[in-house]
Amino acid sequence: MSYDDVEIEDMEWNEELKAYTYPCPCGDLFQITKDDLKLGEEIARCPSCSLYITVIYNMEDFLVQSDQTKKGIDPPKQQPVTFKLVHPWLEVAEQWKEDFFQVLIMEDSFQVLTELFDYL
Repeated sequence: MSYDDVEIEDMEWNEELKAYTYPCPCGDLFQITKDDLKLGEEIARCPSCSLYITVIYNMEDFLVQSDQTKKGIDPPKQQPVTFKLVHPWLEVAEQWKEDFFQVLIMEDSFQVLTELFDYL
């Protein structure tokens, strides 16, 4: 059972710990991070004893902060995919790899591979 229910507004942000804190009766601090809150965690634990508190907060407040910090960040660009043919009987395909890959791009991949295997 939770030692207490505490509103997030009653907790203090500790820059050193990068966590919201609240005094524990043992003398240490209950702690919960912003990442925990974003994930829906509502239990702040004391690192020195077995007590914990339930944090009452609006999860949407933390999701909005996360979305706002992501604005302006470009999505990652697609990187070309390369692979090496490792089967010995596909060495023939290695000889004309560029033509083969161009055909794969333009044609149905399954059909091209079927024709290749029939050829080999």
